Amino acid sequence: MNLLNLAVLCGLWIGYFVIHSILASEKIKNEFNSKFQGAAHAYRLLYNLTASILLLPLIHYVYFVPSQQIIEWSGILAIAGNILALSALAGFIYSLKFYGGMEFLGLTQFRAKKPVETPHFVISPLHRFVRHPWYLFALIIIWTRDMNLHFLLSACLMTAYFFIGSYYEEQKMKLHFGKHYEEYMAKVPRIIPDFKRHLTSSQASNLTEKE
Repeated sequence: MNLLNLAVLCGLWIGYFVIHSILASEKIKNEFNSKFQGAAHAYRLLYNLTASILLLPLIHYVYFVPSQQIIEWSGILAIAGNILALSALAGFIYSLKFYGGMEFLGLTQFRAKKPVETPHFVISPLHRFVRHPWYLFALIIIWTRDMNLHFLLSACLMTAYFFIGSYYEEQKMKLHFGKHYEEYMAKVPRIIPDFKRHLTSSQASNLTEKE
């Protein structure tokens, strides 16, 4: 085990998370929009491009720097893991029509030359069961893969970031939607499904109509 490699990888991930969070903050977005008013519509696209580019050294480190194999699924477990991962990928693709995939990427704003408008409180079919379905899908895909030590460390750090990051995301949501979002939070789990706590289609409609 190379502790230096693990320390470097940990530092890279923490640096990535810090930069990712800072760039996602309302303060930085407002400062950018204030200084570059003619480019405000490009912020989301630039944000996603930056996040993608900064991932490249991490991906290289995880997959190309030699590391001890820790988990290697085989047989029925490998089949089950692949089925779960493919189901999560299908769920992600299905969710794009509710998220607005082009807007999420920033292409809608860039083409229209208009920044993101005030968000609307929408509860998609997936959001009736968890408040952050993308994080759930990502966790399923991550934890059903074979893992070397670098991948395992990365998986643990990403899992922690999803839970911490989702907490701060929801503080923004509460500012936007107030008690309506707080009521939603009380009725639907954050990332891990609990089928005793979910909304029916009519309950979701009633909740969003209050907004």
